Formats: sequence, C-alpha cells, structure tokens
Amino acid sequence: MSISNQSHNQLHILMRSIILQFGNLVTPKPVVEVKRLNQKVVDKCTKNILIEIKQYTKYLEDLQKLPTPIDNPHYANKNNFTYNSSNLPE
Repeated sequence: MSISNQSHNQLHILMRSIILQFGNLVTPKPVVEVKRLNQKVVDKCTKNILIEIKQYTKYLEDLQKLPTPIDNPHYANKNNFTYNSSNLPE
C-alpha cells in the first residue's frame, strides 16, 4: 500500500493552524522556532496518516466479511385457494 500525494492546500491550512496556535513570531532565534513548528506539523500529519491507515485497513477487513443476506419470504401453503367463512361475524 502506498500513500499518494496530498493536497498542498490542506498542508498550508495545517501549517497556518500550527503557527497561529504555537508560533512565537517575536523570537531571537527564528531558525529554532521554524524547526520546532515544522516538527509539530510533521507530528500532526503523522498522527492523521496513521489514523486514516487504520480506518482504511478496517474498511478493507469489513469488505471481506460482508453479512449474508436474508432469504426472501415465501408463502408455504400455495394449494389452499378456499376462504374459511365460518369464523366471520354475521
């Protein structure tokens, strides 16, 4: 199983979210801050990818174990064409 290329827009949204939540925009060491934020993005992406892989493998397992359908109902007494009127109210 391989992972295809992901959306650049979703990655940019995630990066923006991380910098707004955890970013220190006024820092004397911007390179260290960028590395820290990049690690947070990698951690979040890895967590999401692992969750989606587990969901996909569970989906594939469920496809292999489809339930057997219930038989259609059938009428057993096909030879009785008379109507019993003895129990009807008068």
